Amino acid sequence: MKIVKTGTLLILCVGWIFITNYKFYPINSIGELMTFKSGLLSIPIEKNKDSRISTGKINEVNIFIDHIGIPHIFGRNERGIAFGLGYMHAKDRYFQMELMSRTVMGELSEIFGKKALVSDTFWKPYEFKSKAEEILEEYNKKSPDLYKYLLEYTNGVNTYLDESSVNDPLYKIFNITPNRWKPEYCLLITWYMSKNLTYFDFQTEQQEIINKLSSSVKDFFFHYILKV
Repeated sequence: MKIVKTGTLLILCVGWIFITNYKFYPINSIGELMTFKSGLLSIPIEKNKDSRISTGKINEVNIFIDHIGIPHIFGRNERGIAFGLGYMHAKDRYFQMELMSRTVMGELSEIFGKKALVSDTFWKPYEFKSKAEEILEEYNKKSPDLYKYLLEYTNGVNTYLDESSVNDPLYKIFNITPNRWKPEYCLLITWYMSKNLTYFDFQTEQQEIINKLSSSVKDFFFHYILKV
């Protein structure tokens, strides 16, 4: 009887060690996630209260966060505002920013593995990463104010990454560390939003329907409605 109990206890212990240390890729192991110092339990819980952010590097902007978590950014000029905006975006949602930029660059599978290859296969051929670099250089020559704005925004993002630990639990869950932000990534986000809001791959079906419409109906849609 004692041997049975000892064997059962041993099996349970081995099973517990296996379960808590096994990594269900791309998710980190349960043991790592529940570690107090470096896991999910290490993430501080922010209370809803008025607060101000002060740092030596933010010399032209004051950030006031009200009791419901809404930031109010006050600066002397647009570049200061851009810095504060980047700082707060990184503070509140850097994992989302990185996920969106990785998606457009076709690098999502580096985090999620084979499951993300469908997304990478769609985005990678567009080579948006190199296109964003080219457009940014064009901004530098033809729209220097916008170029400096994006640089200052990026400076704000990376200042937060340098000064603080990113407390998004998803970094812990997927066992990754944040990459530094680059100004051209701002353009990647616009393409991501453009695709989600306007891209519908139904052109062929739509054209087939249009071809079946009578001339009077086409005139109504393409002339009368557009004029209104």
